[in-house]
Amino acid sequence: MRKNYKNGSKSLIKAFGQLTVFIALFGFNGWSQSDGCTGVPSLTVGASCSTTNFSLPGSFSNGGLVVSSCNVTDRDDGWYSFTATSPMTQITATATLESLVVAVWTSCAGGSQVGCGNASSGGSVTVTVPTTSGTTYYIQLHRQSGNGTASMNGTICLTALTPPANDNCNTATTLTQSSSCVTTNGTVAGATNSGIASCTGTADDDVWYSFTATNTTAIITRTTTGSWDSGIEIFASTGAAPGSCIGASLGCQDAESNFTVNGLTVGMHYYVRVYYWYTGGIASGDFTICITEPPALPSGSIVMPASGSTTACSGNFYDSGGLADYANSESRVFTICPSTAGAKLKLVFSAFQTEGVDYLEVFDGNSVAAPSLGTFSGSTSPGTIQATPSNASGCLTFRFTSDGSVVYPGWVAAISCVIPCQSITSNWVSSNEAPMGDGVIRICQGQSINLVGSGTFGTSGTGATYSWSMGNGVSVSGANINYTYPAVGSYLANLTITDPNGCTNTNYINRNIQVSTTPTIATSATPATLCTNQTSALSANVTMTPYTVNCTPPVSGTTFLPDGSGASYSTSITTNCYSPSATVTTATDITNICLNMEHSYSGDLSMQIICPNGQSVSLITYPSGTGSANLGTPWATSTVDGSSTTTTPGVGANYCFATGGTAWATGYASGGTFVSGNGPGTYTDTYMPAGTYAPMQSFAGLVGCPLNGSWTIQVTDNLASDNGYIFNWDINFNAALLSASSFTPTIVSQGWVAAPTLSSTGSTTANVTPTNQGTPCFTYSVTDNFGCTYTQPQCITVNCGTSLPIGLVSFEATAVNNHSVRLNWETSSEQNNDYFVVERSLNGEDGWKQVAVVDGAGNSETPKYYADADDMPLSGVSYYRLKQVDFNGQERVHEMESVYIDVAGMSDLVIFPNPATDLVTLKGDIVSLSTFKLLNSVGQDVRMNVTSYKQGDGSLVLDISPLRAGVYMIKNGSRVYSLVKQ
Repeated sequence: MRKNYKNGSKSLIKAFGQLTVFIALFGFNGWSQSDGCTGVPSLTVGASCSTTNFSLPGSFSNGGLVVSSCNVTDRDDGWYSFTATSPMTQITATATLESLVVAVWTSCAGGSQVGCGNASSGGSVTVTVPTTSGTTYYIQLHRQSGNGTASMNGTICLTALTPPANDNCNTATTLTQSSSCVTTNGTVAGATNSGIASCTGTADDDVWYSFTATNTTAIITRTTTGSWDSGIEIFASTGAAPGSCIGASLGCQDAESNFTVNGLTVGMHYYVRVYYWYTGGIASGDFTICITEPPALPSGSIVMPASGSTTACSGNFYDSGGLADYANSESRVFTICPSTAGAKLKLVFSAFQTEGVDYLEVFDGNSVAAPSLGTFSGSTSPGTIQATPSNASGCLTFRFTSDGSVVYPGWVAAISCVIPCQSITSNWVSSNEAPMGDGVIRICQGQSINLVGSGTFGTSGTGATYSWSMGNGVSVSGANINYTYPAVGSYLANLTITDPNGCTNTNYINRNIQVSTTPTIATSATPATLCTNQTSALSANVTMTPYTVNCTPPVSGTTFLPDGSGASYSTSITTNCYSPSATVTTATDITNICLNMEHSYSGDLSMQIICPNGQSVSLITYPSGTGSANLGTPWATSTVDGSSTTTTPGVGANYCFATGGTAWATGYASGGTFVSGNGPGTYTDTYMPAGTYAPMQSFAGLVGCPLNGSWTIQVTDNLASDNGYIFNWDINFNAALLSASSFTPTIVSQGWVAAPTLSSTGSTTANVTPTNQGTPCFTYSVTDNFGCTYTQPQCITVNCGTSLPIGLVSFEATAVNNHSVRLNWETSSEQNNDYFVVERSLNGEDGWKQVAVVDGAGNSETPKYYADADDMPLSGVSYYRLKQVDFNGQERVHEMESVYIDVAGMSDLVIFPNPATDLVTLKGDIVSLSTFKLLNSVGQDVRMNVTSYKQGDGSLVLDISPLRAGVYMIKNGSRVYSLVKQ
């Protein structure tokens, strides 16, 4: 926007007839004997500027003859005359020492003023006036201020100017509006004034152009040569005087930027005036001009008209300029309604830029009488804006207002429609394990849970999809699902229902499913070794394993605290991991409330914590007594700098409120040095150090508050001139408050499983009196309130002192990757030993089945190592025992081991052939050549003794011919596979 005039007063120059014009030079003399109107020297008008020097003594005075409109005070002056030779004459004068004023008159010391201009000391002034050929005019030169005594030197010249061919609208130069800028050269030098007032500046010399609109929007681009100030104006093609070729003004602009004109009629003729912005004429007013169409808009685009409405659910919404700038002095109101019945309009602004005083207002309805959704300007974009649920029309109304100068690209927003969501409620139907009295479903590890849900719909459930969230990050599609939790724990299962419009249920089933923990069962036998018909006392001790979840409330996001006088701002977090009935019972249930924040005036704040049922406690009351003390490091330039309109975030500090903390009113410190927000200087202010402070009201005021629900921090700004931010905050409850997700299974039943040799059985004790030698085992069983049963075997050795045929060092049964059971045993000596038999049982008491037979060493006094495998293991817990058979057929049962196999988790690695003598192929879970280990029966890595290579199908081939016969393990990471070398 124009702020200052460059020269003195601006006067409209009018054309006169056959008149004599005088040029008065105030403050100068020396070209004649007199400084009055007698003997006035004559200057010659040339085709170009040919200067005449003058030297003016300071003795001349004005004498009260005439005063020009460029200076209201009589000054000493001198006079020239000239006879005009063209319709326009340009006078250029330069002087030293003092400011110079040039005035042109129709007669000496009288008549009418034709024009005037002034210049600063040592500068030059150019005055262009309309003249009539053959008529004499007079030039008056006088001082800008004061009557001088010193001689003043200068030059003056007169140039005949011929107006450009397009000096008036009847001879306007025709331009073509096109898609690209094709420039035309122009000038206002020598042009006359059309006498039409402009809407910006004071129009003087002007020239005219015309064009026929090919688009409803025209973009007029002019570029001046040199530093002269131009204006531009556009007119309709019919209308009132001064000529029928121009009509009403459609707008003007002085800034040298693209001039966008909207609302044109295609095919209609328009006139464009380019003018010098000041009076007095200009020596050189060259420029270029072109008229273009705005870039083509995407299909379906809506350009904001002056008024009206439309319906749409797609496309883009643009300001009046489309892809170009909007125009000055706009006042537009436009409504867009959804083209889909029952829908709500939604706009997403991808670009937005207006002048800071050009505003777009958005209203939640079909007129500006609807509630406002906001006013936006500058670079503050509406972002995503949508008709609210209470807006029955679903429409949005836009009002745009721009001032008379400076335009920007405006905006573009994507249009869409949102179908209002129907009400959807998810319902619990059933599960294969019914909820217990407390509503909790309790299941065992590895047990599949079946969940069945349904939905209630406000309109229709056709096409709806269902998904169960299992509470561990896993979702299972369907209303009726089966799922096995991979680990113990407490989970909240919820059913999410989504209709075809993307609307979902807003309620939560929150069905709590707990997977039991494994208890610790410790058993013993006293004595553990005995002879037949002797008694051993069995005992057991069971410790149930708790599952504990620490309930940690979430942390809030950032909240801006704008300046205000009594305005309140709030930020909330939601806690939902405690028992539904859990409440605050004592002040110590609140450990602390912590905030990370900054603010430039702590003394004007009040702050309170509000619990889910509305009870509240003041953390800070107003006035708090801390004055202007800073919280954290705010953006500020001084103590209470009043820069609340600056929203730049500062740096937060941590402030906690806890029982027993420092008193807030006395906690502030003095002499803090802060870097000024507009830097690099600093300022000094008091400040609140980060730390723990006591709430101004006791947390006892929160007794009775539910732990679950929305907890809110509310901050009230009581004075102006400040602002700040809460970057995050949280509330921490006493760790002793267990969440609803914590549990410990309880024992429903326990005891030793009945066996023929057991007696005196109690809940944890029993006596066993064996009748046969060997290693009999007995089982202790525990069942918890989840219905899960856990067992632990306890074996005894029955040995009546006779020399055993073998010295058994160890017997081991080990599960290998849920695929097989590796069997290893070692003897220190053997006597009359024919062979070994490995047997398997499901309960460790009966039903023993033979799984392996291995020849013994007969008689040996050296350690012997034996290995075999059960490649067809049973799912679940199995028991393996080693039986030794003499050459005379006598049998003795030795050690028993238990193994757990999860058939569902068996590896899909294929090893073939297995057993093998030389080459063996591994296919499936291929091990890396750089990491796998090949272990013998004593755990030694013999990988270096074999060669290996990969085949084209990715399988791995091992040459195991160098190895001794026996059982080997292929191990990669935690996976182990069995390989038998023959």
